[in-house]
Amino acid sequence: MVADWKTTTIGNLIDSAGGELQTGPFGSQLHAYDYTEDGAVRVVPTSAIGRRRIDGNGVPRISSAKAAELERHRLKTGDILFARRGVQAAGLSALVTPEQEGWLCGTGAIRLRIPGGVVDHSFLSFALSTETAYEWIQQHAIGATMPNLNESVVRWIPIRLPPLNEQRRIAAVLGSVDDRIELNRQKIRTLEEMAQVLFKSWFVNFDDLVEIDDTPIGAIPVGWRVAGIGHVAEIVRDIVDPAGLAPDTPYIGLEHMPRRSAALETWGRASEAGSAKSKFRRGDILFGKLRPYFHKVAPAFMDGVSSTDILVIRPHHPDWRWFAFGHLFSDAMVAHASAAADGTKMPRANWKDLCHHLVAIPPRSRAAEYNAIVEPIYDKIALNVQQSRALTALRDLLLPKLISGQLRVPESLDQALEALSAEVTP
Repeated sequence: MVADWKTTTIGNLIDSAGGELQTGPFGSQLHAYDYTEDGAVRVVPTSAIGRRRIDGNGVPRISSAKAAELERHRLKTGDILFARRGVQAAGLSALVTPEQEGWLCGTGAIRLRIPGGVVDHSFLSFALSTETAYEWIQQHAIGATMPNLNESVVRWIPIRLPPLNEQRRIAAVLGSVDDRIELNRQKIRTLEEMAQVLFKSWFVNFDDLVEIDDTPIGAIPVGWRVAGIGHVAEIVRDIVDPAGLAPDTPYIGLEHMPRRSAALETWGRASEAGSAKSKFRRGDILFGKLRPYFHKVAPAFMDGVSSTDILVIRPHHPDWRWFAFGHLFSDAMVAHASAAADGTKMPRANWKDLCHHLVAIPPRSRAAEYNAIVEPIYDKIALNVQQSRALTALRDLLLPKLISGQLRVPESLDQALEALSAEVTP
């Protein structure tokens, strides 16, 4: 019965269970030069913390020796990480899974650890991922321009807890939906890897071309030319007021864009976007222009608007779409953007610099051949994203009802799907 549920706070849970809160290492303990591509230990930055999920794609690494100095910041399965700062990030929290065991909490995160047997970690992570919890944290974060969390704010987060057995049953139902979403993500990763392998074979390694010319950027096929990526794509500056758009027009901010992935799984609505935004259309390429978000690059599979912190890049012709995307998505472009970025607190990349990134440009017919091969791959990615969004809609419908006790745990997930399918819109 709901009567046996209790309302408490994270702080009370910590005190009663012998848990702990630990803010990530200070900047003086972990410097930019400590990060290395071949480091043995991964570090979770703010940007990798999503709603209930840590995105491990491209997270920074440090050496084992440096990690040993920061041993107290190691992660364990069942820990929960809170994004500590940022307009959109503050309020997000993610559960540490066995895959992330032994990683390090980054400087922009706070780690919550509560012993097992007191609360179900999965249930707690679901409770903290509800819109109610997110909004509470956003409202209590310190600072208007750049909201920040501290341990005191986290301790005061209210939590409603059913008995432990009920927690586990709720987590099992919601976890079943998440498992289906994760299966889709695995399919998407496989498809993306296929597309990336093809891109590197055709336009980086030139595997099937034997006649080569020497150029300032190295050997390239005969008949190709060296030029900036701006020769095949351009920036689009179409600023609009979201108030004049249909309320359900998709809105994409940096917080919606995945790390090193072409799969845009989440987006908001123009009616919630606030100030002026950049208009984009299907076929455009979205590029996060703030460091450390240069690795957030995604193709637009729909028309919509984006944050002005995202560059809208449009190929000069549809034949150049996936060629341009492959180069904009590449590590070489991230390095180029990082070197060219202006500003100290929040370095930004500009198209006037990005467009000069030199690449080997093939005849357009070659790019068109590549498009014909990879377009079906990206269409499958878009289909899997659509399926994941339908499942996410179901989970988000179930989540507040189960967490609040409004809906009791059904006999099975299939029963829940049947009961609520009419309310879910893909």
